[in-house]
Amino acid sequence: LDTVLESVSNPPDFVKIDIEGAELNAVNGAIRLINDIRPTFYIEVGGDVSSQIFTIFKLAGYKAFNIQGERLLKKCAPNTLFIPNFSN
Repeated sequence: LDTVLESVSNPPDFVKIDIEGAELNAVNGAIRLINDIRPTFYIEVGGDVSSQIFTIFKLAGYKAFNIQGERLLKKCAPNTLFIPNFSN
């Protein structure tokens, strides 16, 4: 995803990731997008990578919510919305 940033004039403000088990690969390839551009992410997260993805976004200053709008404090939901905290 970071490579795509080089070819677009307007970076995204929202990213949806639903790639059946390759979510962690996508997130690891989006570190600049996550830390510098800071869009909102909606990710369908597989259980085996849930804690790793949650940690990446937490360290980047994002807050996680489930689709019902409840704040997640320790792990991802199957469908997680990561919203950047701009006050960091």
